[in-house]
Amino acid sequence: MLGFVLGCAGAAGLALLVFGEAALDLATQGSRCLTLGVLLSGLIAFVRLEARGLAAALALGHGAAAIAFSGPPWQQSIATALIGAGACLVALVYDELDRAGVRFGKFLVTGPLLAGVTLAVAPLTEWGVPASETGKALLFQILIGVLAGDGVGFGAELAGLLPRGEHDASRA
Repeated sequence: MLGFVLGCAGAAGLALLVFGEAALDLATQGSRCLTLGVLLSGLIAFVRLEARGLAAALALGHGAAAIAFSGPPWQQSIATALIGAGACLVALVYDELDRAGVRFGKFLVTGPLLAGVTLAVAPLTEWGVPASETGKALLFQILIGVLAGDGVGFGAELAGLLPRGEHDASRA
C-alpha cells in the first residue's frame, strides 16, 4: 500500500514540477502524467503483492473504460488500452529487477520503458496532428512516459527501502 501511495506521489511531484497546476486540470495533456502514474503505481503494487491476475485486470479495465467512455475517433481509446497493457509489462520488469536483487535504481529503467510504450502508441494518440506538429507531439509522449515511469518507480523504491515490521508480508 505504501508503495502505491509513494509511487503516485512521485508521479504527481514530477508532473507538478514540469506542468504546474496544468497537471491537475483533466482538460490538459499534462494530466496524462498523473493518470498514467496512478495506473503504473497500481500495477506495480499488484505485481509486488503477487496478484498478477489483478494487475492484468486493472490494465484490461483501464483499456475497457477508455474504449467505453470515449467516442469517435477510436484511435485515442485504443492507444489508451495499449498503454495499459504496456504499463503492465513495465510493472513486471520492475518486479523482476527486484527479484534479481536490484535494491536501488529500478526507476532508471521504468521511466525509459514507459516512454517507449507511450512512443510506440504515439501514431494512434497523435492521429490527425498536422505534420508540422508531429515532432513536438512525439517528444511530449516521451516526456509523459519518463515522468510517470521515473516518478512511480522512485516512489515505489523508497517504499521498498523503508524499514517495516516483520508482520508486513508485502514487499513494497
